[in-house]
Amino acid sequence: MKLYFEMYSGISGDMVIGALLDLGASRQKLIDAIESLGLEGYRLRFDRAIKNTISAYKFSVEVDKEMEQHLTFDKKKLKKKLAKAQVPKFFLQINKHEHSHEHSCSCGHDHGEGCSCDHDHEHDHVHGEDCNCSHDHEHSETCSCNHNHDHDHECNHEHSHDDNHSHDHENSNNLELNYDSMYNIGDEDLHYHLQDEIKHDLHHHEHNHDHHHHHNDLAHIFEIIDRGNFSYIAKENAKRIFDIIAQSEAKAHGIAKDEVHFHEVGSIDSIIDIVGACVLIDDLGVEEIYFSDLYEGIGVQKTMHGNMPVPVPAVLNIINDYGLKLNIISEQGEHITPTGVAIVANFIGKKRPESFEVKKIGIGAGSKDFKKTTNILRIMEIETGDSNSLEMIETNIDDATGEMLGYVMEKLEPLSLDTFFTPIFMKKNRPAYKLSVLCTKENVAEVERLIFKHTTTIGVRKYKVDRTVLERSIQTLGIGDIDVQVKIVENEDEVYVYPEYESAKKLADTMGIPIKDSYNVIINSFIN
Repeated sequence: MKLYFEMYSGISGDMVIGALLDLGASRQKLIDAIESLGLEGYRLRFDRAIKNTISAYKFSVEVDKEMEQHLTFDKKKLKKKLAKAQVPKFFLQINKHEHSHEHSCSCGHDHGEGCSCDHDHEHDHVHGEDCNCSHDHEHSETCSCNHNHDHDHECNHEHSHDDNHSHDHENSNNLELNYDSMYNIGDEDLHYHLQDEIKHDLHHHEHNHDHHHHHNDLAHIFEIIDRGNFSYIAKENAKRIFDIIAQSEAKAHGIAKDEVHFHEVGSIDSIIDIVGACVLIDDLGVEEIYFSDLYEGIGVQKTMHGNMPVPVPAVLNIINDYGLKLNIISEQGEHITPTGVAIVANFIGKKRPESFEVKKIGIGAGSKDFKKTTNILRIMEIETGDSNSLEMIETNIDDATGEMLGYVMEKLEPLSLDTFFTPIFMKKNRPAYKLSVLCTKENVAEVERLIFKHTTTIGVRKYKVDRTVLERSIQTLGIGDIDVQVKIVENEDEVYVYPEYESAKKLADTMGIPIKDSYNVIINSFIN
C-alpha cells in the first residue's frame, strides 16, 4: 500500500491517527498496542467531528494531567519533611501555576479578606485567609476557594490547555506534589504545590499512586516503547520519531540529546500519538508514504519557555535538518506540531509523484478551529504512475563488447523494473543488440546518464508504455532448516505459486537434488 499525506492545514499526531483509522486501520490493534505500554490515567476517544462542514475522524486522548505528573502524600508527614528541608516560607505561601485557560471578567479590582465574588479574572491578586471567592488568584496557604486557575510557576514541565479548567478543593490531610529538582525531601526531588488535593474523575485506565515516577527523558521513553506488545518495525519507527524530536530540542537549547527532558511531547498523550501512528501504519502494510509540502501559520505559540514564534524552534529545526519544504500561510496559530513534523521526517522517502490514482481517503480532525483553513489532515491510499504507466528507453549498439554490455546491465538493474538485450541486425547487416530499459519517470534521467557513460551509443529513444499487472506477494516457507521464498500471484479466483530462483538454487545445493526437483519440493511444501 502507498499513502499520500496532504498537509495543507498542518499535521499533528492525533490528526495522523484519526486519518489512518478513517482509512481503515484497525482500531482494536491500536487499543491493544497502547494498553501493552502499561500507561495509566488516560482514556482514548474515537469520535466524528465537523470541521468547516467537513466530516472527519476525531481521535483524542483524555489524560488526567495531575495523575500523569503528580504524587499524593500525607500532609502532616510532608510538613515535617518541609521543616527539615528548611524550605523558604515563600514557597509555603505562594502557589502559582502556569496553565493557559480562557477566562473572561469585567471587573478590575484587587480583592481583600472578605471577598466572595463569583467570576473569573485574568489578573493576579492576593487573598487573605478568609477568602471564599471563585476566580483566578494567588493563594495563601489556607485559601479554600473553588476557582479557575491561571497558573504561572517555574518548573520543568509544562501545562498548556485551551479549555476552561476548574479544580474543586477540599480540606484534607493530603497534598499534591510535582516532581522537580528544587529541594530534596526524603529520597526524591520534589517541587511542591501547597494546595488541597484535587478530586479526579478517573477515566478507563486509573492511576495508581504507589509506583515511582521518572522524568521523561529519551531513555525512559524508549523503555516504555520496548515493553509494548507490537511489531519491531513499529517500535523502531516510534523510537526514531522521538529521537528526531530529541535532536531538534537539543539543538534549540544548546544541550546534548540525552539531556533533553520531554515536557509537552513526553506526556502520555504524545507517547500514545507517536506509538499509535506507527502501529497503524504497520497494520496497513504501508510500503511507501508520499507527503505534500508543509503549511504553517503565523504569530506566536505559548510554550513553557514563553511565547515562541510560529513555527516553534523544535518544528523549524526538524524542517531544516530534513530538508522539508515549508509554506507560510496568513492564518494565526500553530498548524504543525513537533510530533507531526517528526512523523513526516521519519517516513519521508521518494519524491511525490506528479499523478496518481486515489483508491481510498481518510480524514483526521485536529483540535483547533481556524478562520481561513480547515483543521483536517487527508491521507489517501494511492496507486502511483509507476505501477501501470512507465517509460521505455532503448538504444541499438553494434560496437560494444559483451563485457561492456554485461557491466552496463548491472548498473541499470537497480534503477529499472526490467533490463534486457535483444539480438538485432543493423544496417550493412551488422549483428547488434538492442538495449531496453523499463523504468519509472523519476529514474529516466539517471538511466540515460548511465547508458551514455558506459556504452558507445550516441542516442536513445524513449516512450511511455502502459502495463497490466496481477496482484503479487512474497512469502517465506521453512523446509527443514532452510528458509525459501515463493511469489504468490492472484488472478481472479486462481492462485499461482512461483518459487524464487535463489531459494530453489539454495535448496538444490543443500539437499543435493536437481534444481528442477527443488522447484517441486517448494511448491508441494506450500500446498501442504
